[in-house]
Amino acid sequence: WENTLHRSMGRLVEVAGDKPVDELKREDTLAFRAMWSLRIQSEGLSPASANREIAAVGGVLSTLHKLQGIGDPNVFKGIRFSAKRGVRPSYEVRFIATRVLPALQLGGLNSEASAILAVLINTGMRPSEVVGLNAAAIRLKHAVPHISVAPRPGREIKTQTSIRDMPLVGIALEAMQAFPEGFERYWDKEPTLSATINKFLKVNDLKPEAGHCLYSFRHSFQDRLIAVEAPDRMQADLMGHRYVRERYGKGPSLEQKASWLERVAVAAT
Repeated sequence: WENTLHRSMGRLVEVAGDKPVDELKREDTLAFRAMWSLRIQSEGLSPASANREIAAVGGVLSTLHKLQGIGDPNVFKGIRFSAKRGVRPSYEVRFIATRVLPALQLGGLNSEASAILAVLINTGMRPSEVVGLNAAAIRLKHAVPHISVAPRPGREIKTQTSIRDMPLVGIALEAMQAFPEGFERYWDKEPTLSATINKFLKVNDLKPEAGHCLYSFRHSFQDRLIAVEAPDRMQADLMGHRYVRERYGKGPSLEQKASWLERVAVAAT
């Protein structure tokens, strides 16, 4: 509970600056909302996640005003998001292979963002999961090279089912071999990464529809798993989703996961 408030208030400070509470203005509130709007669009986060954080920050400010008479208790009122969210379009495999990956090879992105996008394409991971990787989570010397998605000090994981080991194959493995200690430029900066890659997609005419964005590659990964008829348990374990049935046993091995990832891997053509 306390960590949630620290994290939420920390994000407010990142947006508004570290200032006295009674100097917090409506424009700061709107900037905080705009930050969350970008995350919802580019990272596939739920409006409910934004609303929880808005409520947390608003609660802190309201309590300060109530108990100490500091600040404006209404500065965070009326900025919550609608619970409704449209379905993002998915990238077709052929489009990724013939348009997106060749554009990456031409150097349209900086090396770290390019490598992260390659990892996302062949693992379906959430952008926040990749920018949060450190050297201990990147296990390239293992018999099955993989990434470990797990909580670490100062960083929580979206859900318990998000905790998983993700094998690396094809362009994802090549990308992580180039950055075995993680991505310093985008360390815990998923909004910056999303803005950079989404701009790259727009400038290079890599958005077949207006709704295509960075998170559309995760949708593509899910579609490819369905296309090869991966078992439901395998899909859930690879996506980091909740499995609809009761979970028994350890689940798929790294070798089994890698086998399915090989079937859905994308390479430039």
